[in-house]
Amino acid sequence: NLAMALEAQKRFPEAVKLHQERLQVLRQVCGRCHEESLMATEETSRALCAFGATDGAIELQKRTLQEVRADLGRDHPYALAFQKSLAHTFLDVGLADQASQLLRRTLVAERANGAEPLQVSATEAALGSALRMKGDLDEAIVLLSDSGKAICEHLGDSHPQAMQCTGNLGLAYAAKGEKKKAAELQKQLTAQLQQVSAR
Repeated sequence: NLAMALEAQKRFPEAVKLHQERLQVLRQVCGRCHEESLMATEETSRALCAFGATDGAIELQKRTLQEVRADLGRDHPYALAFQKSLAHTFLDVGLADQASQLLRRTLVAERANGAEPLQVSATEAALGSALRMKGDLDEAIVLLSDSGKAICEHLGDSHPQAMQCTGNLGLAYAAKGEKKKAAELQKQLTAQLQQVSAR
């Protein structure tokens, strides 16, 4: 993929242009909500963020989410995936309130639809992170603790998602003033990182 090769070379304006051209072709040929078109939208959004054009990425993701909801329904897996993707972009730029609203809707729908447990846990972890950033620490701690345990059981203590949960949980306890618990989690995170380094 030439666009991704250009991204690796930090040639972001050229990469973004190629991504956008490919996306336009796929939307015309396959349709705006085809899996290939949606994957290309994700790639274009990531390239825009890497280029520093976060507003453009958010606008693209919002527009695509509206289209997917209109064509496939609000609770379609593609709609929920794009909802979550937009929420993560909001988190990346510090818009925790917007992110938490989207993630809460996603979590409710995933639970109602019987989504895979690991998928639900990942959404819980993301919502917990957003709530921590907002300062809603009690709910954040519950979500991060529960999702962290589930992710560890499925993927192992040293998986990046598990370590991210541990780190965010520690930050939540620290923000709440529970320094002893935060220190314990920092020690746990250090041990997880050492496991990865020892491989």
